[in-house]
Amino acid sequence: MARDKLMSLNVDEVQLSELVAVLQRYAHAAWPPGGSECAQASREALLTAAETMREGFAAHPGEAQFNRRQRATFRAALEYHLEQANFQDRHALYTELLNQLSTTR
Repeated sequence: MARDKLMSLNVDEVQLSELVAVLQRYAHAAWPPGGSECAQASREALLTAAETMREGFAAHPGEAQFNRRQRATFRAALEYHLEQANFQDRHALYTELLNQLSTTR
């Protein structure tokens, strides 16, 4: 992937781990198994992006890199988790990541 197609968030290992978990949970919630082909493609794309981000962290510590086209989906995943009562203890982390997504170009 060309560098100009990538975005990155400044994260530590804990933040990266939580972001990957958020994306995985959202993928399963938004596009459950058994849906349309399009939904399944979206689900797999997000799951792949989460895993690629985790793998890329080893090469670029402190950065969670992802394709710019996935920015809206990442925002939706974080916003979804902010609305869930069982994730309120992570509100500050999700808000910080959302703020980075808003200011990252």
